[in-house]
Amino acid sequence: MGKHLFELTPPQIYDFMKLFYFGSVTYPLALSFIKLALLCQYLRIFEIGSRHRLICKWLAGIVTTVGLFFFAAAAVPCNPVQTFWDITAQPRSCWGYASGNPNESLGFYVSQSVTTAILDLAVFSLPLHLFFRVDTPRNTRIALFCLLALGLL
Repeated sequence: MGKHLFELTPPQIYDFMKLFYFGSVTYPLALSFIKLALLCQYLRIFEIGSRHRLICKWLAGIVTTVGLFFFAAAAVPCNPVQTFWDITAQPRSCWGYASGNPNESLGFYVSQSVTTAILDLAVFSLPLHLFFRVDTPRNTRIALFCLLALGLL
């Protein structure tokens, strides 16, 4: 932390990679749980049986599926898992972001980033129609404005 990887000793690399592993595992979970929390809040505002409520439920299923996929890929980046943080271990069979192939590693990062951005946009835009409806109560409009402002920040 704060040093270039080439300046670290092997025990420091081992410790850093172990911390990096745990951060990589929790990252997709955090992204998914934040989106799911917002979608659960949206379920409270959408009328039962409405099209937006159905879209919200479908989006929750997609967010869960994508989150589980990226969690699984992060939780088991190598076979065996310990070879992720023990870079001296041989043989080393890694994939996804832990791959020794830069194109495969970059491809995994890009796919996760693009998927996250698309799902963020979908979750963000789902309640926008309520903000512009004439019959939306003032308190709901204020709450939506605050939620959207926080999301943009």
